[in-house]
Parts: sequence; C-alpha cells; structure tokens
Amino acid sequence: MTREAARGRAFRGLAGPAPGGRPRLFCVPYAGGGDNAFDSWTPLVAGHFDVHVARLPGRGGRFGEPFPESLRALVRDLAAEMAPHLGEEAILFGHSMGATIALELARELRYVHGARLGRLVVSGRPAPGTRRRRLHDLDDEELAAVMRALGGTHPEVLEQPELWEVLAPILRGDLRLIETHEVAEGPPLDCPVAAYGAVHDPDTTRPLLEGWARVGTGPFTTRIFPGGHFYFRTHPEALATELLTRFAPRPS
Repeated sequence: MTREAARGRAFRGLAGPAPGGRPRLFCVPYAGGGDNAFDSWTPLVAGHFDVHVARLPGRGGRFGEPFPESLRALVRDLAAEMAPHLGEEAILFGHSMGATIALELARELRYVHGARLGRLVVSGRPAPGTRRRRLHDLDDEELAAVMRALGGTHPEVLEQPELWEVLAPILRGDLRLIETHEVAEGPPLDCPVAAYGAVHDPDTTRPLLEGWARVGTGPFTTRIFPGGHFYFRTHPEALATELLTRFAPRPS
C-alpha cells in the first residue's frame, strides 16, 4: 500500500489544523478494542479536545487487514500518520495494551520524527518491567473466563459462540503482540507523564503505577479511580473531569 493510500487508515478525519484550535487527544485502545473503545467518556470531553481514537488493524473498518508483524511495526505506522498533525498541546492516552503502545509511540514521535507531545497519559497498566501473566496462550474457554472477570467484554459476546469466534482471534492477536514485546530502556521523554489506575484493578496499585515516572523527565502524576480495570465504563465522568481539569485549555 502506498503512503497516500494508507493516509487516514488509523485515525479517521485526521487532517489539517484541529477544529477551533482545540488540543488533539489521541487514544490507543486496549486488547480487542476498536475505535469505539472509549465511547463511554470521549463524548464528555469532545467540546474541549479534538479526539481521535486509533483504528487498529484486523477489526472495524480495518477488518480485512492483517495483524502487524510486531508492536514496533504498528508503532511506526501510527507515528507516520500522527506526526504531521501534532501540536505541543497534543495528549496521547493509552489504556492497558494501549498504554505500552502509547509509550513506544511517544518515543517514536519524539526521537524519530522530532514531534513533541504535550503529555503522555497511561492507564490500566503497571509500569514497564512488571512481570504479568501471559494470556495469549490460553485456550478459548480460559481466555473467555479472564475477559469475563475483567469486565471489558459484553456478556452477550462471551455467551454467543458466533460473536466470540469473531472477537477471540482479534483479542488473541493483540495479546500476542503486546506479550511478546519487550519495552527497552530508551531516552526519557521530555513531556509530562500521568499514570491512571483503579481501586479494584490489582495491576494498577499506586506502587505499580509509580514506576512509570522513569519513562520521563517532566512532571509525573498518578490517579486511582473508583472501579475495576475498565473504570472509565462505570465512572466515565470521573475520567472526563480529570482530563478536563488537568489538561483542557483555560479560557483567556
């Protein structure tokens, strides 16, 4: 596929300056997530940010595309599309798998493309280097049980075999991508970093989140929200208020 044909695949409507001069908020979804992954809270901030959720290969409008050969390859493609449209107020948000992608994407944008982010926000994932259970090798029944416990998959999908047959390969492909990727030591980012977790998510206790401070040299903050791993579904206003209070432009 040519560069021209590839333009706009990952971020629908990303062209020219942001409407109304709003800061751009780029979001990277969790494993199995599509461009509707953050529909619970992005409408609450859309009046203040120009929101773009990544459309990853193998699902939604990119269903026929093969999965990336590596997380590094995915990051290169996302960065190439984003870099011409970044301003210094741009925010990059990633949840769970998307948090690791967002870190690597921030590095690629800064140190390959020379594009500066306003800030990096990572959510639902412990700091790089934390040992975690590998899920992509589980059989379908075990994987469905994990998804049911996390609460991020609609029960109807897990209970109807024809729907699970569609989601399971996407989910497994994403998990393989993230669980076979090693986050290497790299030059620290020079933008502020925020790390978010939830009270009932054992992977995001405050000590596990505080390790994210090592990825940058700028100001670092953490926040623990009510809820579980998908806290923004049960408490969307809490995340929206946090982003608006901390990062939305103040009226002049």
